[in-house]
Amino acid sequence: MSTETPIGFDAWLPEGDGPGIAWLQSQRASARDRVQGQGVPTSKQEEWRYTSVKRLLEQGFVPVDEPVTALEPDDIEECLVTGLDAHRVVLVNGRYAPRLSELGALPPGVRIGGLRQILESDPDALRDHLNAFAGEDPSLF
Repeated sequence: MSTETPIGFDAWLPEGDGPGIAWLQSQRASARDRVQGQGVPTSKQEEWRYTSVKRLLEQGFVPVDEPVTALEPDDIEECLVTGLDAHRVVLVNGRYAPRLSELGALPPGVRIGGLRQILESDPDALRDHLNAFAGEDPSLF
């Protein structure tokens, strides 16, 4: 693998971002070290010969703090199944939109919310789940 970190890739590896949760900061530091050590796959490597990640790396990913405001409840009305007795969880561009969702009374142990919200309110509830996916996979992705 190329150990060269592409221009702009450092923005994906911020130091000290997020809430001050020790286990999460440790996972982030480990992931940052792996990315910097492995580098980004290039088409010069056999297994990535036909796959370019250039466009992915050129994306302007930024943390989002603003709530979803581009849609109103009336905007999604035509997408709903009428008469359906169910909870409704609406995601807009991958972000939970509580204003458009209708949760009602959820079963015990079920929570719906954004990752940031749960990390702020009960970070230990996510520790085992996030650590299970953070593994030591040799692939950057």
